Amino acid sequence: MNKMDFKIEKSSSDDVNEIINLYSKYRKNWKPSWSLKERLDEYPALKVVQNEKMIGFAYCFKFAPDIMELSQIYIDQNFRSQNIGATLIGKLEKEVSIEGYVGMIAVNSDAYEGKADSKKPTNFYLNNGYALVAQTDKTTVFFKNLK
Repeated sequence: MNKMDFKIEKSSSDDVNEIINLYSKYRKNWKPSWSLKERLDEYPALKVVQNEKMIGFAYCFKFAPDIMELSQIYIDQNFRSQNIGATLIGKLEKEVSIEGYVGMIAVNSDAYEGKADSKKPTNFYLNNGYALVAQTDKTTVFFKNLK
């Protein structure tokens, strides 16, 4: 299996520890302040697996009755620039649409404690059909109509 071979599967509360371990590489000592287990079981959530190891994930939370919020999307640094993130967000949007939501919002902020320096995701969201709808010095909000 080469670097490009990966599977996207549904994620669940069984994946909590793997998600925390993977995302903690990006945000040191990260611990979700809300119940990640509940979100993974209640809302659309997917994981990227290669050789039985999680290399990425994405999960949602209800923003409004008809709009889902992309709570987190993360791909391990060693697997970026291979279209994995675009494939993951596309599959997640399909899951969100199937559940009857017509839009998805995503927020990125440099204001979160412990966030490591990284490339801004603006081009990622724009290239995947999201519009930049609000911006401050530290936070950017994106939206995509899924209809």
